[in-house]
Amino acid sequence: MHLIVDIDGTLFDNTQRLHLVPKDPSHTENWTPFNKACEDDAPIPHIINQVCKLFEMDQLSQPRLDFLTSRGADALPETHRQLSKYFDMHRGNINLYMRAMDCYLPPADYKYGMLRLMFKQGISQIKPVILFDDHPAVIDMVQKHFPFITTVQVPSQCITVTNDLDQHSKT
Repeated sequence: MHLIVDIDGTLFDNTQRLHLVPKDPSHTENWTPFNKACEDDAPIPHIINQVCKLFEMDQLSQPRLDFLTSRGADALPETHRQLSKYFDMHRGNINLYMRAMDCYLPPADYKYGMLRLMFKQGISQIKPVILFDDHPAVIDMVQKHFPFITTVQVPSQCITVTNDLDQHSKT
């Protein structure tokens, strides 16, 4: 099994960071204070538990868990610490993909490019592939371009999705 999981709004409720949403969301670096405050986000236990159960139940087929987030890579240490509270990040077949700081694409476009790259490199020879995300545009994109991926759209607990700031939101 190959699990591809979003972070903000999917695994963690970032609504407490509303005051840190940048006035100009069009540049990735403007999101640095917002992204670096991630460690204070509340976990969404039922989604974290579901991902962990799916990952653990498939140990015989070498499951893969990829976190695919639109967060800027400048928040890598904070994101790694945040995920490490609930996932064994040093275990094999667990990876974290973050937005490059010079990437200004909307979340669905960024994740489209990343998924194409992942599959072009043969990363996902493991079947089935299941993607968890809270962003409607990301779910629509995956269903349109990657019909072999099972999508699970979770109710969003991301301030940038719920406030419709998805032009350059960090989901």
